[in-house]
Amino acid sequence: MLWWFWPAFRGRGPRTFKPSFGRRIAFFFLGLLVFGAVFRTAVAIQGVGPCPGLTAPTLVHPPPRVVVNVEKALTWAPTGLGMAYAQLRHGYRCYVGSQDLYFDEHHHSFFNRKNFTIGDVFLSKYRRSETPANMALFYHERHHRRQWAIATVIGGTYAFPLAYNVDDFFFPAAKNHFEREAGLERGGYDPAVQSGPKLGALDISVLVGAVVVFELFAYVRRRRRPRAAGAVV
Repeated sequence: MLWWFWPAFRGRGPRTFKPSFGRRIAFFFLGLLVFGAVFRTAVAIQGVGPCPGLTAPTLVHPPPRVVVNVEKALTWAPTGLGMAYAQLRHGYRCYVGSQDLYFDEHHHSFFNRKNFTIGDVFLSKYRRSETPANMALFYHERHHRRQWAIATVIGGTYAFPLAYNVDDFFFPAAKNHFEREAGLERGGYDPAVQSGPKLGALDISVLVGAVVVFELFAYVRRRRRPRAAGAVV
């Protein structure tokens, strides 16, 4: 937003704002972040109770408190979006003190996936029991929060979900590099799965289709520019 509307950042003089598809998309995603930040702040003010049955006293290899606080701050807005979605689905929210992570339970699939982490909140089915598998999974998901925070520093708030899904397209499930880095066995994956890309006929078709659509869009834009330049008096 600063890049577009602050001419000094670009070394140019004043410019007139003209609505465009790109700016509308940017405003949409900016609005999501603002909403997420506001909702997360409201949750913080209201407070979240501890998860019953998940009361282990310490983390596995606990990081410094300042690192945890930075991770939580960097993932503040997307965490609010995850919490808002879970609340919309009538999920149960609690705080896993043993892993310093929020947990929103659900009884239906989130985006057709059983478990996933958005920022600082883990969205999953019923897991309010301190079994070794559950505690290992919470530790695994807490590691995804760190990945999200690092990706935010590198490329912005939406960098991690974009990078994760691109990686997952070529390296699905246990082949995914983010899952492997967080620990396959802790995440419920088979650690014996070999790494390496997987591209089937459908995957290749999607890639080719995406390239064709992109090139078609670029061609239309190139065709429109000379006409627009010729119309200027």
